[in-house]
Amino acid sequence: MPPEFCQSPYRSKHTTQMSSATYSFENNKNSYRDETKAQEELKVFMGRLGLPNDVPEDLKEELLNYVTDVHLRIGWYNKKLSREKTLRNLYITITVALLGILPLLIFGMSSTEVTDNWVAFLTAGLSGLIGVHKGFSSWLEQRRVISSFWKAMADLKEALYELEDNFKKGKAGAWGAKEIEDLLKSLKLGSKFAQRVERKERDEFFKNYKTPKFDLLSSLSSTGKKAEDVTELYLNPNARAEITSQNAAARMAEELMEAQTEVIQFEFEVTELHKKVEEKSKELENAPEDEVTAIKAGLKELQVKLERAEVNLISAKGRVKALLYALDIEEPSDSPSG
Repeated sequence: MPPEFCQSPYRSKHTTQMSSATYSFENNKNSYRDETKAQEELKVFMGRLGLPNDVPEDLKEELLNYVTDVHLRIGWYNKKLSREKTLRNLYITITVALLGILPLLIFGMSSTEVTDNWVAFLTAGLSGLIGVHKGFSSWLEQRRVISSFWKAMADLKEALYELEDNFKKGKAGAWGAKEIEDLLKSLKLGSKFAQRVERKERDEFFKNYKTPKFDLLSSLSSTGKKAEDVTELYLNPNARAEITSQNAAARMAEELMEAQTEVIQFEFEVTELHKKVEEKSKELENAPEDEVTAIKAGLKELQVKLERAEVNLISAKGRVKALLYALDIEEPSDSPSG
């Protein structure tokens, strides 16, 4: 039960002759204890029981206590349950609306000219919306109070209607001393039962009450990826084709840079291997006979590496030319592929 429900018991003004002043924490507008409402409910309660207005003072006091413990608690639970149901209905309505509107909104907005900035803006906006919705879902999930509120209200209503059935004077008989005494006992027992119901419900409330935790970075990361997927899924076909084309061009530009880098590396490797082959050839010309075989083997190994490097260089240059052509870029005169 929420903290505003946990206050020192309010009793009627007839309970004590001491000061009726209240503590500051008792002046809680959210409390179910309201003497004006209690007096209104008391009139209805007495009427349903068939009690006369001039009942003994001790009975009237106990009736007022019972109304405060039972009737007003039922009203409080009913009010809180209505609020919880409103929140859940709002959540369902928003969720259904988003499911229906977002795809159409993305499709409609993507019918205009599409740029990378536009897609990024749409994805960021959608990511924020999904994040807020996810946060609201987590917060709502933590509010596991409906079941305990509902059970407490049902228990109190059952006890109230049972008491009314037992003491309702629909017949002509008058209220005698025995009936008054029995009613007093039942009212006291009913008030104690209502307090036990409250304590049990309050324990359940504090047991289940949790503040939702949000990992902001993780949430932004996951919602961002989902938003990107959703945006791409519901884009206008023309916009999707345009973005696909832009993405393909971006990938080819990256490949072009990689291929040009490879050309430079292979050109350097070929140059160095040419130098080493020339040096090894000169070494072979002046080498003693006992070293010729080893030098020839080393020279052969260098020539194989040179051939492989030249093949790789030709392949890299071919990739550069193909990518330049695909991107409709004129090959510069000092291009690495030249």
